[in-house]
Amino acid sequence: MEPTQLPQQDEALRQTRIDAPIRDSLRYIATRLADRRPAALMTEGARLAIALSAAEYTCGGPSDAADTLERELLQRMPHVDRPVTRGEYALLLNKKTWSAA
Repeated sequence: MEPTQLPQQDEALRQTRIDAPIRDSLRYIATRLADRRPAALMTEGARLAIALSAAEYTCGGPSDAADTLERELLQRMPHVDRPVTRGEYALLLNKKTWSAA
């Protein structure tokens, strides 16, 4: 084993731990979208609102941590640039989170 392999493995484990709350929040969002009016049209405004709602829910209310999580979620949530239902958007989020697990 080369000496550089261990730090790379440690970095991968560290990144996995950091990404876990983001991944879990994206899955929470996907579940909410699929369970509540899945046939309704997804909008960019809904994307922004649900990211904020999920971040504050995860962090126990408005806080700096919630603001940071909201930014991380929005970076990973695709923009709504074409007609798509909430259910279809949920599938996109689930695909993204399960393929990165």
